[in-house]
Amino acid sequence: FESGENGKLLGELYKILPKEIITDNATAEILREEFESYKLVQNSVINIIDKIIKDAENFIKDYFRIVSLESYGITGKNGAVNCCAMLLEYILELHNYGELPFKKLSYVNSEKYMELNFSTQRNLELTALNSRDSGTEGTLLWVIDSTKTAMGGRMLKKNIKKPLIDIAEIEKRLNHTSYFITNIIEREEVKEELKNIYDIERLIGKIVLGTENGRDLIAIKKSCESVLKIKEILSDKSFFEFSEFKIREIAEKIERAVVEEPPFSIREGGIIKGGISSELDELHRISANGKEMLLEIEVKERERTGIKSLKVRYNKVFGYYIEISNSNREMIPDDYIRKQTLSNAERFVTAELKEYEAKILTAKERIEAIEYEIFKELTREIAGSIEVLQQCADETAYVDMILSFSECSVRNGYIRPELTQDYELVIEEGRHPIVEKLIGHNSFVKNGIEMKQDERFIILTGPNMAGKSTYMRQNAL
Repeated sequence: FESGENGKLLGELYKILPKEIITDNATAEILREEFESYKLVQNSVINIIDKIIKDAENFIKDYFRIVSLESYGITGKNGAVNCCAMLLEYILELHNYGELPFKKLSYVNSEKYMELNFSTQRNLELTALNSRDSGTEGTLLWVIDSTKTAMGGRMLKKNIKKPLIDIAEIEKRLNHTSYFITNIIEREEVKEELKNIYDIERLIGKIVLGTENGRDLIAIKKSCESVLKIKEILSDKSFFEFSEFKIREIAEKIERAVVEEPPFSIREGGIIKGGISSELDELHRISANGKEMLLEIEVKERERTGIKSLKVRYNKVFGYYIEISNSNREMIPDDYIRKQTLSNAERFVTAELKEYEAKILTAKERIEAIEYEIFKELTREIAGSIEVLQQCADETAYVDMILSFSECSVRNGYIRPELTQDYELVIEEGRHPIVEKLIGHNSFVKNGIEMKQDERFIILTGPNMAGKSTYMRQNAL
């Protein structure tokens, strides 16, 4: 670590707020004070691992089945490669080397974003009033956040802590925001559909880890349907792109197979619709109409034998049987199998009756087993489209975020900035977004600022409680 890097790392930690930090002994020793400070404030776990992954590059390539790390942006970055390999091995071990809920790595270059150290994040009250408070009231996030999905909310929070410094990227985002400001009908239509979208990212994780249930699949189906409607609304917009065919296919597969209100457990049946499996349909029919089916057998056997008094009965010892009185003994067919002789009657079984008996007695168990297998096969098919679902989740979160920007702009009368590469900051009638919301628009005293290359600092004076700190913070924000 070079001089000053430790403080920068601490700033990055407070942007991410990890619950667990994985490191090695050497790094833990260098950053002992920083880790202890972070651990004390966030009550997180510092996990020291000394397991070195031999040939880390090939370990990563083998797991993700790629031929080069170039697409991940970490070629030649040995520190990043070693960190990734160590973390990947750690997570794989935690999950007993099963499949993980992600398909690739992303290298985030902190140089693309404004550096916000811990003090700046805290003093500007970006997403929390203090390190221990999980509430957002009184923060910049509180002012801006009108997101409708959990995914959009997470993306917004992440972007507040990682402001862009690339003008082209900022302008692109502002253009997208302007679209929703200008197109009110589309904004309202998209907003309504976003309300119906569940947390696709979390649902993806449940499918990959095998902890999903029927309700999760219905949530995915409903989300896919709303996403497709949003795509229709934004049909000519480049900022909402994903494989419509795949998303529609996922929704249709779930619609065909899963009942609209499935039970919580996936092992007790009642999840799969009729028409998916002929065997399952037959078992459901047997389970629901067992008595009627036995009555059908009784009527059929009476007609076949001509014995009007023939009865199909049941007891716990013999199960289902046919009872024929001794007076009709001469009419008993050869394929009847004698089961018991009574003083005035005899009891028989047939191959058909034994088959139905087995089906009736085991129908529930077989229904549960078949439905479970069909359900798991369906989730395996969905798991094969995880990357498409993840892209869809990312695109949806982005649309949710910029729609939130547009709503915030309209609600508060915010003006689109003109961005330049010049050393110049000019704000007319500036307002502190948080204070203004707390005290009301009409009560806030607006103040502008003008800073240029040859006027690079301001001496700000005034009595206590005059608004000096508010003025500094509003311009920083």
